[in-house]
Amino acid sequence: MKDPYEILGVPRSASEAEIKKAFRTLAKKHHPDTHANDPKAVKKFQEISAAYEVVGNGAALGATEADGWRTWRANLRRLARPNAARDIAARLREGEL
Repeated sequence: MKDPYEILGVPRSASEAEIKKAFRTLAKKHHPDTHANDPKAVKKFQEISAAYEVVGNGAALGATEADGWRTWRANLRRLARPNAARDIAARLREGEL
């Protein structure tokens, strides 16, 4: 799946209200009821809905961000000294970074 923020056309810093407004605008534009014979519109509507489920739902977004954190830590371990990820994570927890 593409970046859900990109699909909705909002920046990552967008507020919940901005995200909801963008979703509603796109949902109206691509809704299957208004484009009954257009399979592309149906597919686009499904893509928009899936993106909103991720961005509009904090739990799903948290899981996505957690995956990014795990990837970042894995890359850090691979590229840096073995304990660098643990040291940085500890400093983040303590509020030093």
